[in-house]
Amino acid sequence: MRATTGTLGQVVDPLDFDAMQAAGIADPRSRAGLLEYLAGLGFTVDEMAEAERRGRLFGLAGDVLLQSGPQSYTLRTAADSIGVTLEEVERGWAMLGLTVADPDTPALSQPDVDALATWVAMRMQMGPDAADGYLRVLGATVARLAEAVSSMIRTSQPKMWLGLTGDELATAQAYRETAEFVPRVGAMIDAFHRHHLVSTRMFIESVQRGPSVTVLCGVGFADLSGFTALTQTLTPAELSAMLMAVQIRIQEAVSLSLEIPQNGLSARPAPMRINTSVASTRMPCPVCPSFVTCRYNPEVRMPAMVKAIRSPLSNSQI
Repeated sequence: MRATTGTLGQVVDPLDFDAMQAAGIADPRSRAGLLEYLAGLGFTVDEMAEAERRGRLFGLAGDVLLQSGPQSYTLRTAADSIGVTLEEVERGWAMLGLTVADPDTPALSQPDVDALATWVAMRMQMGPDAADGYLRVLGATVARLAEAVSSMIRTSQPKMWLGLTGDELATAQAYRETAEFVPRVGAMIDAFHRHHLVSTRMFIESVQRGPSVTVLCGVGFADLSGFTALTQTLTPAELSAMLMAVQIRIQEAVSLSLEIPQNGLSARPAPMRINTSVASTRMPCPVCPSFVTCRYNPEVRMPAMVKAIRSPLSNSQI
């Protein structure tokens, strides 16, 4: 196992418990498994000691993967690097829904500064109002993605909870394995973002022939019948599965209502007929295999959970 640099700059064995305790790591001998794991990943005694001071020694292996890079910039030095005022950077960071303790606390990485520089360039080329509006949408969207990831982890990765495992090493390993998805998710978002940009361009070209701040379009609504009662009988996982099934059905109906040519030059939305009366058709239960009877429904017949949506292409009804 390789040696690492200690708190005083000297080279020490990563399992030199005396040196680790002197650096501020509490009871290192009883945590030898965790410390050996972290040292094997290349963390120094300094880094372990800093994580210990924050109460995050068990989370160090995963925390580092959540960061976009070393936090070497403050808001003030980021503003200097980009060539704008501190107030502009503070405003941009706030529009993203992010906060920093003070403008002189290192909290930004080089990719963070590069991203803010892109926003500044967009303001110059496309106008402050448009670029600022985009930044607000970006912040809100990424926040929702983060919440979705958190929800997925909470329900599927119980070993990440130290209170459950009571084992710092087990939690550190589980956290690290999960956090390794972060850069892959970033690449996934980039790939799908590009597809949605193409899809949006095709839609705009089909309904708008020139520059305009407004777009004429229709907005459809789907209502869930008996939803409040179902929330009292379904578990969170079952409720999530039901909502996902309903969302997929609605998306399929909407997709079938669009005529999109293969050449990708334009897209002509076909008119949709919305039946505002509550659908009386039976619908398979999205939670269990039953079609007519369902233990999640007090009625013998499963009530319709969405209003009828008819597609002109398939003439199918939800």
